[in-house]
Amino acid sequence: QLRDGNRRAFIDRLNQDFWAEGRPSLTSVASPTLILWGEKDTWISPDHAPLFRDSIPNSQLILYPDAGHVPMEEIPEETVQDVLVFLRLK
Repeated sequence: QLRDGNRRAFIDRLNQDFWAEGRPSLTSVASPTLILWGEKDTWISPDHAPLFRDSIPNSQLILYPDAGHVPMEEIPEETVQDVLVFLRLK
């Protein structure tokens, strides 16, 4: 069951101008960021991945050739290794 206002909030979110002024508002992210992206993503084109990497300071992008929209679910063994390295736990 949806909470009151959820459907409207979702629609408003989809209608946002994410790429306002040619760059996303991700430039204010202060934490080191790991971006995991599947090259077979049919929801959000992998062509957008470098835009995220270039917009987020101190970020790292990993593209997975055999994954789609949710690489951490599709190839968890591979992505977790990359996350552990990123977190310096391995």
